[in-house]
Amino acid sequence: EDYQAVPELLFVTDLARSLLASIPSICYFNPSGETLHEAEGIESLIQRMKSTNLLPYEVWGNVRLFNLEKGWSLMDTVGMGQLDSVDHEAAFKSERYDLNDVGNFLRNASDYVVDNGPVIQDGDTMDGPGDSRWQAKSFDTPISDPPRKVLRWLPRDGSRPARRLLS
Repeated sequence: EDYQAVPELLFVTDLARSLLASIPSICYFNPSGETLHEAEGIESLIQRMKSTNLLPYEVWGNVRLFNLEKGWSLMDTVGMGQLDSVDHEAAFKSERYDLNDVGNFLRNASDYVVDNGPVIQDGDTMDGPGDSRWQAKSFDTPISDPPRKVLRWLPRDGSRPARRLLS
């Protein structure tokens, strides 16, 4: 009844940090988020969290890049289910957008949903990379594994995505 995903995941992260500090270990692997970190990397992200009040999403989840057909790319998050949240996908014309900007957009969208709950509805838009509005649509099946619910973001920039990105 009093379960909250963020405090519990922070607790598990603290346990992992303690284990990394006390037993011979190479790294921490989070299979749900497909992340791998040495102790120093986790400590750096925890210190950033304390100084900026931003959760250490990089410890718990990953942002991945895939090349699709005809000059399109897909970036997605994986691991947000650990925070009782959906993962996000962004499909876009590869040459139009800076990959770092798209990755930051996905992290910001993830943070927004963690903070506010599942408030983004199909058709909602958000300012995104390339000074474009990006439109969301929910899907029960992502473009890439693992199976999970996702919010897919497409830029409203006049580009025409492949049919499989729309349905």
